[in-house]
Amino acid sequence: MCAGADPPVVPQELTYDLPLFLGGMLAAICLAVAALVYVVALPGSPTLALAYGFAALGVAFLGVGMVGAAVVGYLGD
Repeated sequence: MCAGADPPVVPQELTYDLPLFLGGMLAAICLAVAALVYVVALPGSPTLALAYGFAALGVAFLGVGMVGAAVVGYLGD
């Protein structure tokens, strides 16, 4: 790049797929951790609450991603 030249501009646009992707990936990570904890937890141990907590967190992340995608899709038009 020459001295004094403007840097290249990359157009940035927020579409509905970004919040949906982020929510889905965070949900997948949380659900994978929940599944691993659930598999190694002994029956009746308090560790099952941790697995259920991670599963609930994953569902919450997916829900927030879906709501974010709906808001971006609605406001983007």
